[in-house]
Amino acid sequence: RFGNMAHPMPQLRDETRRQLIQHGISISGVGNDQLNPTIRFTPPLIIQKQHIDEFIAALDASLKTAWDKIGP
Repeated sequence: RFGNMAHPMPQLRDETRRQLIQHGISISGVGNDQLNPTIRFTPPLIIQKQHIDEFIAALDASLKTAWDKIGP
């Protein structure tokens, strides 16, 4: 499914979501915490490569920060 990423832990999903919001990315945490903790993002209908690059950079930084805080 486009726009969804399953996380192994709801805490990691929630921290990743908080980090993405700090980067200015509109995002929501969805899914059952036990079965499929998921991050949902909805890109705009009109998007440029620059926006995708900015999103990927924010996602990368957010996942690294979240993993450092929450990871095993």
